[in-house]
Amino acid sequence: TADLRIEWGKFGKYSLEMDLLSKAASGSAVGNPDSWRKMAFKRPFSTAELALFDSEWLFMHAGGEFKVEFRADCVNQFHCPSFP
Repeated sequence: TADLRIEWGKFGKYSLEMDLLSKAASGSAVGNPDSWRKMAFKRPFSTAELALFDSEWLFMHAGGEFKVEFRADCVNQFHCPSFP
């Protein structure tokens, strides 16, 4: 096993115990075991998903163009500086 510590800013700090063989983790917010979390490996990322991680794309349309960023963060954000 290994200890995974996550700092999610305003969402708090979490400590999870990782089972490296099963690729599963469980734990809770630091100091608050009632705020528990669990996760388990489901599948590897697809080729298409890997291509999007931390990438920037130029979208073009009849009225112009704009850049879009796909971020490989905990929520897989779609960020467009031109249209926040």
